[in-house]
Amino acid sequence: MQNQDSDRASYEEEDFATLLAAYLGDKQSHLRPQYGDLVQGIIVAISDKELVLDVGSKQDGIVPASDLAKLEPAALAQLVVGATIPAIVVNPHNLAGELVLSIYLSQQEQDWLQAQAALDAGAIVEQEVVGYNRGGLTLSFGSIRGFVPASHLADNARLSEAERVERLGGYVGQKLPVKIIEVDRKRRRLVFSHRLAEQALREQRRASLLDELQPGQIVEGRVTAIRPFGVFVDIGGADGLIHLSELDWQLVKNPHDVVTVGDKIRVLVLRLDENRQRIALSRRRALPNPWEVVMQRYHNGQIVNVRITKLMEFGAFAEIEPGIEGMIHLSELSHRPIRHPREAVRVGDDVPAQILRIEPDRQRIALSVRRATTDWIEADDSNADQAGEYLFIENEYNDSLVDKT
Repeated sequence: MQNQDSDRASYEEEDFATLLAAYLGDKQSHLRPQYGDLVQGIIVAISDKELVLDVGSKQDGIVPASDLAKLEPAALAQLVVGATIPAIVVNPHNLAGELVLSIYLSQQEQDWLQAQAALDAGAIVEQEVVGYNRGGLTLSFGSIRGFVPASHLADNARLSEAERVERLGGYVGQKLPVKIIEVDRKRRRLVFSHRLAEQALREQRRASLLDELQPGQIVEGRVTAIRPFGVFVDIGGADGLIHLSELDWQLVKNPHDVVTVGDKIRVLVLRLDENRQRIALSRRRALPNPWEVVMQRYHNGQIVNVRITKLMEFGAFAEIEPGIEGMIHLSELSHRPIRHPREAVRVGDDVPAQILRIEPDRQRIALSVRRATTDWIEADDSNADQAGEYLFIENEYNDSLVDKT
């Protein structure tokens, strides 16, 4: 008997709760939305004059054609009978007694919330440039507009005002990656930075490249900057450095003599430093190595024209052809005894020289100016003892030659 009473009490409590919920729900459904309320509604009708929205109250809401005209084509395409959409109450009871709603203001509210979320997350978004003025670019962000100051463009070169305005106009219609740096809903202020977005993207691409690249790999890049110590090359979103010594097989003093900004070149990956996020490149090693065919072009005893490139205490270096240099020992520069190479030659002099020895594996060639002259040839014909001297001096070069690799 006690169990039956307990079951009945439980049933009555449950039934009362159900009735109360139904009553409150029915009462809530008849409450009229107030100004500024965000409501959800189902589209029940669409005409040229208005869109009718069932918002769950006694009266349907009306979205006038003037509000619909503010929407983007993509947003309009989603407005079909049966679709559920949000709207904001702009007039709960107009002169005609209608509940007036705005889909446009609802979208703006959502866009401001999304802008704040993107700012908080530090996200990169891609937006279309829809206008410009002297100070920067206007971008669309859903139904609202934002601004990119000229100082926050990635390409912020110093230009005259006329050139800057012309360049800004060229952005219209393009989509730019940007980061949101300010959201002020009350002042309706939305500010973007293209420069910060590009920096973040480059860091991401650099990290990705460091994972993908391998030393010895040959890739194509574009010259982005030239410095006295070398050249920076973009190899797909990250810059690597070609040191001056790795620009060409021949000696390079000024990198501008070899490349210009914007050139597309092939480079070899030398080293990857993931900790310091650096990539070392070589243009020289991506080019054919002239030393690989040196034995096909030259032989011992051959007379060649060379240009003096450097003077040292023990002799002089001379260029035979671009990328191929030889060394002339002090004793092989002149018929007369000299104490320093400058007593016989100067940098830039073009002189004949005889090839004494070729070591392609070590990239070395021993030369003699003395033996290339007429006086030496005549003396060589009349004095057989010079052959022994040739071998003596050739051995002496083993300690004097400098590795040019």
